[in-house]
Amino acid sequence: MNLDYIYEFVQLAQVKNYSDVADSLFISQSSLSKHILALEKELGCKLFDRSTRRISLTEDGERFLTSAIPLANNYISFRSDWYQDEVRMKQTIRVGTIPVTYPYGISEAINSFSAAHPDIVIRNKIDETSNIKEPLIDGRYDITFSRELTTELNGFACVPLAEDDFVLVINKKNPLSKRKSIDLKEIANEPIIMWQHGSKLFDVCFEACLAAHFVPREVAYTNKSINIIYMVKRNYGIGFMLRKLTTLLNDEDLAFVPLTESIRTYICMCYIPGQERSDAIRSFINYMKNYKL
Repeated sequence: MNLDYIYEFVQLAQVKNYSDVADSLFISQSSLSKHILALEKELGCKLFDRSTRRISLTEDGERFLTSAIPLANNYISFRSDWYQDEVRMKQTIRVGTIPVTYPYGISEAINSFSAAHPDIVIRNKIDETSNIKEPLIDGRYDITFSRELTTELNGFACVPLAEDDFVLVINKKNPLSKRKSIDLKEIANEPIIMWQHGSKLFDVCFEACLAAHFVPREVAYTNKSINIIYMVKRNYGIGFMLRKLTTLLNDEDLAFVPLTESIRTYICMCYIPGQERSDAIRSFINYMKNYKL
């Protein structure tokens, strides 16, 4: 029986919130759910009642909890004692990163820092831009890498590390696909597949459309670039795509056409000045500022 899963079960039984427990353990909510399901399968019973909005323990869950608490406490105590010398010598940097950073060299830079500083542990959690601001404010993250413009976060240091611009993804059956470049206002009457509402990518594209004096004719919206590709291939509409992402794509049915006036977006390293809590964090910030992306 996996002792980590038992500890996670005890935490979930006490907190009764998957998201909060997953955040505190630095794992994804889906991983936590899979661990609990695996534990239930091994025990041969349901531990939680999921029929209501707020989870609660079943009778079997209550019985198991009485045995699990001392087991989890002993496990944590043992693990703490066993690793205390190693943990004492290591420093941890808690990082929040948006999902798509590999085309910009961010992941490579983080791995390079880790290789150069084996005594420093980097806990990197992947999340959407909209979900990593609050953890940075309340101290759950030391540093974030997100798609932000440098002027947006008052009181934060936002260091631009990489930039990109949007191109239009167009099905080759559409006459616009033959163009070398397109003025944004020329797609005012075209069906458009937009990024997820509330996302940074949506905000940038939508504001650019408004600046071109039209409201986009949205036929769909998504937070996944693969979904945009799928819908454009089926000629549902035109999509916005970041240029550096298109270098990873090679599709004979699609054309990637630049805009006459560039719509730019930035990947920034964000942190709160004066709250760098360790030399490790300061070293990491300086390393990333000087790394050639």
